[in-house]
Amino acid sequence: KVTELVSLADNDAVNSFIPINYQTFGVGSCLLGWVGVPAAILFVEGGIKSDFNLNNSHYRKLNAEQQSIYKKSFKEKERKLRRKSVYKTQLGCLALMSFFLMTGTITNG
Repeated sequence: KVTELVSLADNDAVNSFIPINYQTFGVGSCLLGWVGVPAAILFVEGGIKSDFNLNNSHYRKLNAEQQSIYKKSFKEKERKLRRKSVYKTQLGCLALMSFFLMTGTITNG
């Protein structure tokens, strides 16, 4: 069934996802400012450096049509996880920086 295939791909994407890698990327993109944030968006949305593995035992057992569905579902779930991890980290950095600016701990410029 397609729903079972999508669920399997989603579970595999979650299991292969390492949030700290993307949280670190989110912090790094904040530190690089106007260059880092667009680079992070391109990285997240472009699917660069996917964790998809062609040698995954689940994937190899499928026929060509099922492999296509599995791969598409895996990459969609992976993109959602990346978005959540990178963008939440960037939002946290922005909130922290705003707090420091408002309290006068750091100054603008």
